[in-house]
Amino acid sequence: MTTAWTRKDGWVAVTPVIDNGCRSLLEIGVTKSQDAPAILSPVEKALREAFGEPAAVPDDFELRSDHGSVYTGADCEELCNTWHVEHTFAPVGRPTGNAVAERVIQTMKLEVLWLQDWEDLAEIRSALDDWRVFYNTERPHESLNWQTPAERRADLLSDHQRTTPGLQGASGGAAVEERASAQGAEPSPNNQDQPPLEAAA
Repeated sequence: MTTAWTRKDGWVAVTPVIDNGCRSLLEIGVTKSQDAPAILSPVEKALREAFGEPAAVPDDFELRSDHGSVYTGADCEELCNTWHVEHTFAPVGRPTGNAVAERVIQTMKLEVLWLQDWEDLAEIRSALDDWRVFYNTERPHESLNWQTPAERRADLLSDHQRTTPGLQGASGGAAVEERASAQGAEPSPNNQDQPPLEAAA
């Protein structure tokens, strides 16, 4: 999570949710509140849009976070239990432990949040919604061999459909797509030990 100042709404919290398999930005939460339900909302929204229901979440699917109070509290534990998600924490004192999320936050600051003074929460949310589309579909990543996250996601899905019987023609394309990135066979060289879903605070 990071914060940004707005003239009308004061400080707002910005929480990205990232798929480590393909670096896709699944959600960006923007809220005035920094309590657990508000910060965890984009994580649950990303899970719901990807899988539809907890029963569709693949085995060994992980959520990686830091040790912030939102993620060590009962609300996050309940979320992970409900969605059958294994919650792992970035090692303390290890800069690479949550590296993908931290790098995305830095890029988001440089390319959006630090570029202007913001009027209110709605203005930031609109700008970040547009930027998320750009980030996922137009911005190539060196760590993905200069593919965009959307291109890598499509490749992982295609590979997974070829190697998993019964996936072709399955309903719920978003859920299938998420499985592909969560269980993709070719992790990036820079994040081989990373779980598929990161949230940063």
